[in-house]
Amino acid sequence: MAKIISRIRPTYLYEEAIRRYQELLKIKVELEVSLEKAPPGKIHVIRSKNRTQFYLRMKKTDLMGEYISKSDALRLRTYIQKAYDEKILKHLDRELSILESFLRKSNCFLEGPAQIQTKDQVKGPAQIPTTNFIKVSRQFD
Repeated sequence: MAKIISRIRPTYLYEEAIRRYQELLKIKVELEVSLEKAPPGKIHVIRSKNRTQFYLRMKKTDLMGEYISKSDALRLRTYIQKAYDEKILKHLDRELSILESFLRKSNCFLEGPAQIQTKDQVKGPAQIPTTNFIKVSRQFD
């Protein structure tokens, strides 16, 4: 039995989870800043008879909204990017909560999520301190 255990390679799962968590926090802050700067409203895409039409809805109660021509590519791109960022942020939050739960259960996570800069404090790329994380010892080295 000892021979089998000695052949098991070490795993760096916890270090990878911590690295991923920190990376996702950085991206989350950048997305929140981007969404804050985005113009109000949502894009609504309608496909019918081999055509695609884009409408800008300013309120949720708007049924159709304002038509945006395909020739107004910059405006379309801005609203489509905003919609994409909102969806990514939702998935990011889910993955962050799963990673945080995993790290808490494995005792690799100290006193709540890492303290990061708020979106008001960000002037460049986000800097995330690593002091709230325990370095995982490599037990099999």
